[in-house]
Amino acid sequence: MMCDRYIRIHYKDGSLPVQEQETSTSTGNEIMFQIVTECDKYGLELLDDGIYTSNGEKLGEAGCINGNWWFTSATKAHPEKIFCDSAADTVWLLQISDELPTANEYLQYHPLEQLSSGELQGLFETAALVAV
Repeated sequence: MMCDRYIRIHYKDGSLPVQEQETSTSTGNEIMFQIVTECDKYGLELLDDGIYTSNGEKLGEAGCINGNWWFTSATKAHPEKIFCDSAADTVWLLQISDELPTANEYLQYHPLEQLSSGELQGLFETAALVAV
């Protein structure tokens, strides 16, 4: 009862301390670990200047800025950062040619249960365009 009274009094006079939201930031080591883990799944190698195939062909670079995953393709003349949802998507998309993956290719590695509503909507739109 005393706690309730304390909160009410301080709330009314505006002196109740405000709880700050905890911000989770990933360290560079955590980001690199996630990228290396995903590279290992596909037999890729992460070096100082990018991600390479086992044949030594440079695929591009990957990283994470403020929780936003990105990659740049080494095959494009003017590489630009393409943003993704996760480290898994980043490394997987780096391996694909410069075209967007088909719905079948995407679903091969991403079960329906794990797709966001935006990803599902995109797949439905792509399927509708192909059917026409």
